[in-house]
Amino acid sequence: MKVTRSYRFPLVIVAAAGLLTSCVANPGPPPIETGQEAESSAADVARGDAKASSNSSENHAGADHGAKERSGGRRNSVEESQVGIGIDPIHNGLNPHLQANQQAVVDDIAALALPSAFVNGEITELLDSAEEVELTGVDTDAVATEPKPEGAEDQVVVQRVRYEIAQQAQWSDGTPITGEDFIYLWQQMTTTPGVVRASGYFAISDITSTAGGKVVEVAFSQRVHDWQELFHYLLPAHLMNAPFAAVREIPSSAGRYQIDSVDWARGKLTLHRNDRFWGADPANIDVIELTEIRNPRQGLDLMRSGQISFADLTPEETTFLAYNSLPGTQVFRFNTPRQMQIDLLTQSPIFSQQLARSEFARLIDRPEVAVQAAGRRTDVRVPGYAESGAHSETRGEEAPDANKNTIDGDATAAQVERLRESSTLQRPLRIAADPTDPVASAAAAAVVDKLVAVGVHAEVVANDFATIAREMVPNGDVDAVVSWQDTSASSVNLADELLCRAPGLSTEKAAWIPQCLPDFDDAWIQVLEGSVDAEYGLDLVSSLDSEYVLQIPVLDERRIRVLGSGIIGPEEQLERWPAGLKSAPQWRLLTAGDKAGVGGVGRGLQIENPQEG
Repeated sequence: MKVTRSYRFPLVIVAAAGLLTSCVANPGPPPIETGQEAESSAADVARGDAKASSNSSENHAGADHGAKERSGGRRNSVEESQVGIGIDPIHNGLNPHLQANQQAVVDDIAALALPSAFVNGEITELLDSAEEVELTGVDTDAVATEPKPEGAEDQVVVQRVRYEIAQQAQWSDGTPITGEDFIYLWQQMTTTPGVVRASGYFAISDITSTAGGKVVEVAFSQRVHDWQELFHYLLPAHLMNAPFAAVREIPSSAGRYQIDSVDWARGKLTLHRNDRFWGADPANIDVIELTEIRNPRQGLDLMRSGQISFADLTPEETTFLAYNSLPGTQVFRFNTPRQMQIDLLTQSPIFSQQLARSEFARLIDRPEVAVQAAGRRTDVRVPGYAESGAHSETRGEEAPDANKNTIDGDATAAQVERLRESSTLQRPLRIAADPTDPVASAAAAAVVDKLVAVGVHAEVVANDFATIAREMVPNGDVDAVVSWQDTSASSVNLADELLCRAPGLSTEKAAWIPQCLPDFDDAWIQVLEGSVDAEYGLDLVSSLDSEYVLQIPVLDERRIRVLGSGIIGPEEQLERWPAGLKSAPQWRLLTAGDKAGVGGVGRGLQIENPQEG
């Protein structure tokens, strides 16, 4: 089925259109290449030929021009509207595809600044259309990204999807969004350790683009039922010079907002309305100033003084009580699908056997570790111990005895003794965590303290997640890793958890992906292609965890949103803002007329539903 984007045309008098130019984005046409020179494929991008180098130089020049534009006259000619937002400290960087960067705030920024083919199953302004292409005859992948190994056969193409990129779709430096951006993301997702939602990209065998790079055709060697979940948060290929795992900032944007500046030392990130955004409904507020809230007192002072009007934070012990006592605020607590887990690695010399993993799991008191990791006793939700309040498709809500191998703190003396024997001073049991993530690091330290207390030689390995995933895990240098996982029950997420190196997965580069366990060699393919439903996929993941003890769920993410004064959002009640900061393009500043109209609400809001009127 072909999915096309519908357009809404406002009924306005043409003569009055000039009066609105200071209120809506008005991008100039992007430079579009035509003819054979603009056609590309995955092979072209992989080669990095002379033409690509030439284009890259031109694009950098365009970026410099775009920077001059942003500092130029029009923005300074009128006073810009601005709102302050309180956020969690950003641990590593802004690349939303890295597991090391799995934070709510990173995802929010990506949603505001980066383009996606689909969002929540709906086609976006990035595309004019997207459709599956009917296969004809024996469809084989004739154009390979790299030379095939000797004796290897062409991969049979079982599915093709064609995307038509909107002609005006462009990055904030004026460079057109093209098939090269699709190819770049695909290649990085299948060659970089420590990425998330990668399984769908492993099903792709080739990507080609034509029509000036605006028509993209994707060939799949494994069918992907929910192909709309792919190509989420594209990155500007023409500016991505650093290794994918080392990308910390986003050099160019293509959402309703663009990232203007990042001050890591001061904890400040500025988003500016993207004047080159080509779609309908551009952002209302010109500038969003994001400020890292490093302690509750700081956030309270900023909210009280009106320097921030909204906050989305990880709670501390008294966060809810403090903000809820502040006059004129709304406070909303909620759960997210993110979950902190301890991954027990089969590559480990200590955890290569299921029995050792099971004994370790029985030794860990999860509620105790969760409290120590979170640094609080309130707003702590341990999977299996708390009442569910999370998204309806969030996993990890089983009863405490559902997993027979995870009985908190119930290891026998014999089981503890076997763990002592398997670890030595020369090769202790090693728990890895990224030191920039304070919660994961605290959890790793709590686990190690427990092990050492019962006589097991153990230590924390603090290293960046990219190094952990790329080097330490495949080499068996660590035995467990503490990190955050997205437990949304989508087919791509479920397939990610089942992804392994079976005969159906041709990926010599992906050495970090573990070998398949018995009975699970094609499970990821079944989930990805939709031959089994989500419930069956959930059962597969649960049985994998229960039978083989590969993950220990420790802590579900709990968050607090606070709404103060100064902005009007999508609904009057904060709890009805499901998108949170992602809905910022719909916000507008509270005016004197609004205050007069809401009589007696004080800092409250009036309803403004963008779907009506």
